[in-house]
Amino acid sequence: MKKKILILLAAFIVMLALPAVANAQIIDSGECGADGDNITWALDDAGTLTISGEGDMKNYSYDGHYAPWDDSISNIKKVVIDQGVTSIGDSAFHDCESLTSLTIPNSVTNIGDYAFCFCTALTSVTIPDSVTSIGDDAFYFCIVLTSVTIPDSVTSIGDSAFYDCESLTSITIPNSVTNISDYAFGCCNGLTSITIPDSITHIGDYAFRDCESLTSITIPNSVTSIGDEAFSGCGSLNISVDESNTSYCDINGVLFNKNKSEILAYSKDEIQSDYTIPDSVTSIGSWAFSVCDSLTSVTIPDSVTTIGSWAFENCDSLTNVTIPDSITTIGDYAFHDCDGLTSVTVPDSVTSIGEWAFARCSGLTSVTIGNGVTSIGGGAFSVCYSLTSIDIPDSVTSIGEYTFQDCRSLTNVTISDSVTTIDYSVFSFCTALTSVTIPNSVTSIGELAFYGSSLTDVYYDGSKTEWEKIDIDNRGNYPLLNATIHYNYIKYDPITPVTLTVTPSGNSYTLTADTEYDGAAYAAAYDAEGVLLNVVSKPFTGGTATVTPDTTGAAKIKFFVWTNNIQPVTNVEVMDL
Repeated sequence: MKKKILILLAAFIVMLALPAVANAQIIDSGECGADGDNITWALDDAGTLTISGEGDMKNYSYDGHYAPWDDSISNIKKVVIDQGVTSIGDSAFHDCESLTSLTIPNSVTNIGDYAFCFCTALTSVTIPDSVTSIGDDAFYFCIVLTSVTIPDSVTSIGDSAFYDCESLTSITIPNSVTNISDYAFGCCNGLTSITIPDSITHIGDYAFRDCESLTSITIPNSVTSIGDEAFSGCGSLNISVDESNTSYCDINGVLFNKNKSEILAYSKDEIQSDYTIPDSVTSIGSWAFSVCDSLTSVTIPDSVTTIGSWAFENCDSLTNVTIPDSITTIGDYAFHDCDGLTSVTVPDSVTSIGEWAFARCSGLTSVTIGNGVTSIGGGAFSVCYSLTSIDIPDSVTSIGEYTFQDCRSLTNVTISDSVTTIDYSVFSFCTALTSVTIPNSVTSIGELAFYGSSLTDVYYDGSKTEWEKIDIDNRGNYPLLNATIHYNYIKYDPITPVTLTVTPSGNSYTLTADTEYDGAAYAAAYDAEGVLLNVVSKPFTGGTATVTPDTTGAAKIKFFVWTNNIQPVTNVEVMDL
């Protein structure tokens, strides 16, 4: 009797535990197999989605080919994949924002592209030993994912697989992996530790970009290639390279190629605010200093000939950089978004300024472009809000689209005599621009070239007939079309002031400048009341001339030199008689 009572009691206890399961009712179900009914799914009202069957799941996508449970996606809290399922389909569980629990069986060999991206409540994942590949963007933007175990069976981790998993603190890449893909761990802001095994031969573009908490990383001797911006924005990262690596080396935590001729990654911006590039360097690599927020000053040695694309992009605090005369090329976006820069001198050695090279340098007030520059890339100085004026030297033959777009403080521009085309939107939204000097070499002015400007005066060094032959696109150029055109305008050469001395000899006077100069020497005679009596002039060649003024009735003579374009170039010397 006692035994019977115990059995009944045990049955009662089991019954007490059943309601939680019994109350979970299936609310939707269907097929999700790559071969149709080989895989099925069922979603209960407790938010558990169960995948069952044998073989691969079907692949889905963002382009309208959604998973069949997509309408109930906000209700999914738990995903249970039963033994027998061999793959997790592309985009199968993307945007399951309430998903907190995930069970993957050891029958699964592949986790598809975008499989769990934007699962913003998922905190941990255990990947079984059966998995060999993790697809592109598989766990993209799983922002509270703090723990993930990647087994030794995995040989492939896709592009952006863990991108923006900002709560992930550590990761161990197994020896079975040979390639860290592009963006694989980018923007993992909480990542403090990463182990790169000796099996890795390539680190992809942006692989660890903006891992702000990462302070150290060791690159093994197996690595033969590192992609663009792999470590940019990594705060106080110190990079250590195995001494036996044949492709790379480090100097005090800064990454260089093996012979130290190219600097590749500088990320110590929280440790020091200024940096001197070693004399061995001939090239500053693309993205080398990108997003070094605290860097204020960089010294570039004369050995450097090339500044790569994006080299100093988004160095917000950079206020001081001198481009040496050895530089021949400034790459695209080289100083893009360097808000702290106030002045830039591009030396004569530079032949090309890349596209968007100084764009969005909002503090830039002064730019000097060297006489060696032949091309200015599109957008090179766009959105430089503080830039007030610009002289484009005669060496420049090409100005790209958008070059000075949205330079709101720009009031006047002089374009060189060798430019033939003013391209699309070059000066658009230059709201303060009131005057421009255009040479008669220009044959076409593109759409929106002066759109949104305040242009009132155009100084053109050709005739009205020549102006009317220019192919001007009417679309958006009404400020230009309504401006006053000043024809046959003479563009004066820049004047270098020189000091004049006068030596009398009888009735003649020899005028000598302290530097050689060609122009015209003048002597003006005045009476005692200051009335001008006469003026004589002689050619001023090589910095000297002799004039013989008429001194009849004169009390004083003024001597001076003007250029051939009637501009004063020297001081005025006065001699009493």
